[in-house]
Amino acid sequence: MRKTAVFHLVLLLGTLWLVAGCDDDSPTDGDADTDSDSDGDGDTDGDSDGDGDGDTGCQEDEQCSDDVFCNGAETCQDGECVAGEPPGCDDGDDCTDDFCSDRTDECVHSTRDSDGDYHGDVACGGSDCDDSDPAINPEAPERQCNTIDDDCDGEIDEPTPLQLTEDGGYSFGASLVWTGTELGMAWADDFASPNEIHFTRLDVDGTFLMDPVAVSDTVISVEPSLVWTGTEFAVAWQEGIQEGVNTKYRITFARFSSTGSVAGSTPLTDGAFYARLPALVWTGTEFAVTWSDSRPVEDSFHPYFNRLSSSGEILGEDLRMTENNTDLYTETSIAWTGTELAVVWTELVGGDYSIWFARIDSDGSMIDSPQRVLNVTGQFCVNPRIVRTGSGFGMTWSDGLGIYFARLTDDGELEGDTVVLSAEESDLTSAAAIVWTGTEFGIAWNDYRDYANDIYFTRLSPEGVELIDQVAISHGPMDAVAPAIAWTGAEYAVVWSDFRFGNNELFYSRVCVPE
Repeated sequence: MRKTAVFHLVLLLGTLWLVAGCDDDSPTDGDADTDSDSDGDGDTDGDSDGDGDGDTGCQEDEQCSDDVFCNGAETCQDGECVAGEPPGCDDGDDCTDDFCSDRTDECVHSTRDSDGDYHGDVACGGSDCDDSDPAINPEAPERQCNTIDDDCDGEIDEPTPLQLTEDGGYSFGASLVWTGTELGMAWADDFASPNEIHFTRLDVDGTFLMDPVAVSDTVISVEPSLVWTGTEFAVAWQEGIQEGVNTKYRITFARFSSTGSVAGSTPLTDGAFYARLPALVWTGTEFAVTWSDSRPVEDSFHPYFNRLSSSGEILGEDLRMTENNTDLYTETSIAWTGTELAVVWTELVGGDYSIWFARIDSDGSMIDSPQRVLNVTGQFCVNPRIVRTGSGFGMTWSDGLGIYFARLTDDGELEGDTVVLSAEESDLTSAAAIVWTGTEFGIAWNDYRDYANDIYFTRLSPEGVELIDQVAISHGPMDAVAPAIAWTGAEYAVVWSDFRFGNNELFYSRVCVPE
């Protein structure tokens, strides 16, 4: 029993001695540390150089690199990582933007681009003609009538076509008016059904201010003539009436509020014969309308006239303005002088084309007999258009190959020389659209030259002298025809029908007048 107790005491003392000797002091430095103090300085953080502040553990530069070129090369100094010095990319050239690229690990020197539009300053060999404005560069759209070369092509405010309709239908024959604050437009369109007359309002940029509304609902309606009265819109058009397999035409009239609400329509002719190609004007108190009519014999056409009240009521009997019979669909044009009406039309009699002029008083009576303005033997002479200037008239017409302009006196006499507007290389033209601004004429027409049928535009002085070089404003690969024009008080607005996408759609352009 005693021997066993002694043995256990010895075993316990031996165990205590072994535990006391395990202080991890290696090599033996006498400090009884417990943290692998390899240098014997008493610290506990792996200070390999013995400077007492601890180290980062780096041994070489590669251990410090963040693989980013543009913040400089990091280095290992005294066991610590030290940030590098970014590379100096300034090449001392004022015409370059200098920067460091982490993508290519190099300094890049690009042409100066102060406005950040990704086009270098033209003064430094780039293509940006105004490096202070990001909206001006070779890829920018040409904003109209701001006297700025927005697209840096060397031209200021050149016409830029804007597509108005995009319905896959047949949009054609627009009529355009300016109200003083916005544009009104009527046209024929068959996107939903057989051709109907549609109406909408536009701002000067060509933005629709309302959804288009259909005015007509017959078999086919075409050739709208739109006016603005100062408080509302009104339109007359050619409307088809189905009779068995035949379609005859009548003239129909409608009014719209200033916001485009339709106030109802009124037939002006009965449709018993063929009534075509209306022209409408507002006199300040009532409407006047002219058209071509086949009565009383269906194979002969005559120009007719009538007056309408401000509410669209017919005020008198239809007035036939000539006794001559003609085989041509006689197209008329009408203007108000302030005291009377002037009307022009084309006749084809005995193989000769001629343009006639008539004056009608405010009561709807002929002032004197119509007179022949032009007589052309064996040559086309069609589509006359007339506008009032304040001391006479301006008139355009076509012979199928060219567009012509002439001035007329108040009595319809030719005044001065005839001006040929289309170029010698023109192969095909049709009706021109003409407007008087108060100081000059603006004229647009379709003209086939340079293997393209484009809409061309020019400006004429009151004497008929061209003020600019003629400019093509449609720029399409296919036919552009049937222009309409309006003056806004500061610029021209032109609409036309364009076949560039395989079907006729309406396009619009502003044409600016330099101050």
